[in-house]
Amino acid sequence: MRAPIRPPPGRPARAARHALLVLVLALLAPPRAALAHEGPPYPLLMDEPLPPWSVSLWADPDVGVGTFYLTIEALPGHALPPDTRVRLFVMPADGRRAEAEYEAERTVRERDQRHIAEVPFDTEEDWSIRVLIEAPGARAERGFVEPVTPPGFGAIDLLWYAAPFLLVGFLWVKAALKRRAWLREQGEPA
Repeated sequence: MRAPIRPPPGRPARAARHALLVLVLALLAPPRAALAHEGPPYPLLMDEPLPPWSVSLWADPDVGVGTFYLTIEALPGHALPPDTRVRLFVMPADGRRAEAEYEAERTVRERDQRHIAEVPFDTEEDWSIRVLIEAPGARAERGFVEPVTPPGFGAIDLLWYAAPFLLVGFLWVKAALKRRAWLREQGEPA
């Protein structure tokens, strides 16, 4: 009967020391504020009743161009006029600039309307945002303050977010190749 294959002496202890060192460094590292939003739009309003409508607003407010997606559905017993108009009013929360108005472009679907607005933001800070929905005989408004985030990294976003997974894969392949070479040295089949 063959003896079990064991790694060379000292390797497990050294690996445990390295893992413990990484853990201690991670725990001692000073906490940092989370980096700003990166990625797809996120909800600001979800099926919010603003009579006579139900409104959902998703936003991707980045420095440069921020995009807002508004969906309007009529509440029961009400109609959704085809000439419904949506405008966004934005200004820095600190009031350093006057309020600016942006018209949202409308796309109609069977039971609701979608409106998309692109708003230029010049700095990363809190912005006051006011949404105004108007139709003949109806008007609804909602305001809030939302932080504007830095723009992404462009085309290298995917590589940036995939880097940890690529690193783990590289280390796994490297460890597998070392183990195979060590087994060959021991005269065992790889």
